[in-house]
Amino acid sequence: SWLLLAGALLALLAARLLRQPHWCLRRDDLLLRLPRIGALLRVLESARLSRSLAILAGSGVPLLEALQVATATLENRRIRLALEKVGSDVQSGVSLHRALDASGQFPPMLLNMVASGEASGTLPDMLERVADNQERAFARQVDTVMALFEPLMILVMGAVVLFIVLAVLLPIMQLNQGLTL
Repeated sequence: SWLLLAGALLALLAARLLRQPHWCLRRDDLLLRLPRIGALLRVLESARLSRSLAILAGSGVPLLEALQVATATLENRRIRLALEKVGSDVQSGVSLHRALDASGQFPPMLLNMVASGEASGTLPDMLERVADNQERAFARQVDTVMALFEPLMILVMGAVVLFIVLAVLLPIMQLNQGLTL
């Protein structure tokens, strides 16, 4: 019972800490550094950013305003902070693809497509393509992760079934041995 109480207190403390911006930023940094999860989160966030910017830029919203609105759609605080810096860089005259590249948070495909869109004047179309590609890449990565976990889940379920069977059969077998002696 003390262990349960200590676990509940730790859970409450963790929930309270994760409401503070500093700890949220640290959690997001940690998530981005995790091997598979970090790459997955970057792809997801770049797809969100690309989709939002494509819609806004295609609707005629000025780029700085579109960046501010698109930044609000992102969940990861580290990437959000990087995008705020991108906005200030763009406002000071740096091209969007250079500002995104300087942030170090976005995949090369996004950077190349943004550079191409800026050069050709078709930024909304290129952002739409990036969003489509990133969403497909995200779906593929999730499928890969799920394919890796399926055998593990089968083993875990087998172990649970084995434990239940042994929990039922062992007492019966012990009772049976006691009767024959």
